[in-house]
Amino acid sequence: MIYSEMSSATELLGVACFLVLAQAWLSCLTINCGNLGENICAQVGTENAISLRSTACNEDFSCSYNDIIKWYTQDATTRNNILMCTAMPVIALGEAWPCANRQARKNLVSGSYPKACLTDQDCELQDGTFNSCVCAPRSTSASGYCKPDISSTHFEDYWTLCTQTANKITDANLGYYWYLRTQFAVYYDVADLPACSTVLWEFVQFSNVQADIAGAAVLLLSVFGLF
Repeated sequence: MIYSEMSSATELLGVACFLVLAQAWLSCLTINCGNLGENICAQVGTENAISLRSTACNEDFSCSYNDIIKWYTQDATTRNNILMCTAMPVIALGEAWPCANRQARKNLVSGSYPKACLTDQDCELQDGTFNSCVCAPRSTSASGYCKPDISSTHFEDYWTLCTQTANKITDANLGYYWYLRTQFAVYYDVADLPACSTVLWEFVQFSNVQADIAGAAVLLLSVFGLF
């Protein structure tokens, strides 16, 4: 299966927010669903809010939350009020996905995921470090959420799989699934996502790979006469 190329995970989640410097608090966008023009990804709305297209971009184009945040946080005096969908370069998935190196004491000191936050200080881990407080494509403008550490028990199913596969996931779709799941957990875990969030690149990719995994499972069952 071929998927669109993505920027580094650090960039994707790192730029998905911006700070109100006077308070050092995270200020996240409100996303409203709208009927936008031909191949328009998003449009500036009221203060700290945007309209997001309600239908998919044209074929071979995408609309990503990462692009939206980078566009919106530009200088408002020079920023275009409209963000167009962008061409979707493609890559072929690799044959193997090496597992990460699990670190100890990477669970939250208090609370559980998804955990609301205003600053990184709200995301303290048991080893004394702090994970990032990041925004998600929500329908309300409020606090962000702590990004789960990949070594935490929030991803215990991932670590169980890594143990079973000698720390290398050889199924390309399954490897890509866990790549998306661990990098964009904040997006997928929150409850108040707008209906149009399904058009965002990050959600399209996740939906596609879930469908591929389900399809492969059905095929396997049919081969053994179990479906």
